[in-house]
Amino acid sequence: MRLTGDELSVLNSNCSQVRAVQLGPERATQLKQGGVVQRCGSQFLDNVLPDVIGPASEPAQVRATAFLDPPKLGEQRCIIMFQAFDWGSHKAGPSQSRTERAFGSDRLPPPSDSVDDHGYLPRKWYVLDNNYGTAEELQHLIGSMHEQDIVPMLDVVVNHRCASLQDSAGRWLKFEEPDWEGWAVCCNSPAVPGGSGAHTTGEPAAYAPSVDHSNPRIRSDVNEYIRYLMDEIGFRALRFDFVKGYAPRFQTDYVKAAGEPFAVAENWNGDVNGLHDYVRECQGKMAVYDFPLYYVLKRCIHSNNFEELNCGGRLAGIAGRDPARSCTFIDNHDTYQLAIVGGCFGNNDQVLRAYALILTHPGTPCVFHWDYVRAPYVREKLLELCAVRRDANVHSTSQLHIHCAAHGLYAATIGGNVAIKIGTNDWSPGGGWKVGCFGAEFCVWTKG
Repeated sequence: MRLTGDELSVLNSNCSQVRAVQLGPERATQLKQGGVVQRCGSQFLDNVLPDVIGPASEPAQVRATAFLDPPKLGEQRCIIMFQAFDWGSHKAGPSQSRTERAFGSDRLPPPSDSVDDHGYLPRKWYVLDNNYGTAEELQHLIGSMHEQDIVPMLDVVVNHRCASLQDSAGRWLKFEEPDWEGWAVCCNSPAVPGGSGAHTTGEPAAYAPSVDHSNPRIRSDVNEYIRYLMDEIGFRALRFDFVKGYAPRFQTDYVKAAGEPFAVAENWNGDVNGLHDYVRECQGKMAVYDFPLYYVLKRCIHSNNFEELNCGGRLAGIAGRDPARSCTFIDNHDTYQLAIVGGCFGNNDQVLRAYALILTHPGTPCVFHWDYVRAPYVREKLLELCAVRRDANVHSTSQLHIHCAAHGLYAATIGGNVAIKIGTNDWSPGGGWKVGCFGAEFCVWTKG
């Protein structure tokens, strides 16, 4: 029997009514413990007297959306990430955090209540209202992403956390949702002195209290928070912020507890050996943003000299060492505005040449929102490059053959069905190929 679209819609829909229940102060206090104020399990409704139950609301038709399966590291399928925000997106509210069908995974900004405008100084983890929008808008956005087969990526900011109240000594060391006190803060945390936890297992954060991840209670709360955002809200992949602040063993445990979904770490390290060591410390459970390749590619594009891209027949960076765990990128919300790395990657043409490389090569490429909206023709070319990768099923471990990496020319074939040249010199893959995308000083071909 084949069901029509309307019949499937009925199967995925439910008619619901809502009743208000007065729990009383004892049960209300119990419900708030741990901060999980959004959920009210059946244990809180047992033996409720009829006179504290309000009237039912009007019936409402609710359509259920099935969550996508979480992606895994090393899957041999095309995944293109999209960082769906930049440093100014909070001013635009929820409209700027929109879905885009060209990409398989969207990294959204941190979802929780935060002291700062951007979400990177989180306060109440379970309050999902911030400058990007309300909890309801976030849920609607994520539901829409699942319907379009776009994987929502959670920005996990748990290295540090800001308190919402002062303690009896006037120190900002009382936390809510989940509820902690000074015992949760590392004793050598410089941002707010007075923490009584253990020493940090990484670099202390200078801008917010460093969380003591050696404490089992903390680890349990982190695991519960991540699972809540995955199971209840619908996030399906993880991005870990500032992993230099706490030990890789804790990050590894968090990924394992979440079911080992695709997870990538922000480990700002331009040394390929140091970054590769970090990947091994994480037991291969964590990918990394490929900062070594970012630095090399930026130099090569600006100098028109591509010798550094070839490391003994392998691509530079983690993409050459362990492509399944390399997330390649051109810019992000930090790099494009920081003078320490020279600001944004380059002009429109330079940026497109760089994207032509990462969108055709091994690793998991990430397109940055600010680049995507640079100019209409930049967006057009990015979509063409994404289509080439998707149609050819170029994935993180596709085979790469570098034909030339010299002054004026980089040329390579990927997976036997995609070819690329970058630089001022001419090159062609030969007969049997057709142009898939081209621009200033770059061309991409596919097998015709």
